[in-house]
Amino acid sequence: MQRGSIERRGNCWLLKYYEPVMIDGQVVKRQKAKKLATFSEQYYTKESVQHLADEILAPINARSQPESGQTVAAFLEHVYLQHVKETKKPTTVTTLSILGRLNPRPQVSTPLDA
Repeated sequence: MQRGSIERRGNCWLLKYYEPVMIDGQVVKRQKAKKLATFSEQYYTKESVQHLADEILAPINARSQPESGQTVAAFLEHVYLQHVKETKKPTTVTTLSILGRLNPRPQVSTPLDA
């Protein structure tokens, strides 16, 4: 959970925070900055704009894990099986190849709520 960083720049209150972004199948944190409010009698201290920052950060903090752009079937085929071929004995690779011919993809690719 992050709280971000609130700072005053000129006559504006800014919130700096990190947002997870999916780039090429990898989760990367990118720094973002958003204007919270214009400095005034109503927004005179950091504490007075903290509730605005909390509203912006709430959806980010609510996500327990970043969304994945990869299906389970694609992970098995492109990541896991490649790892097995490089690190396991040939008999294991052969067994998994035989199991792969049984085509588990329809069961893996179906939505969970189906």
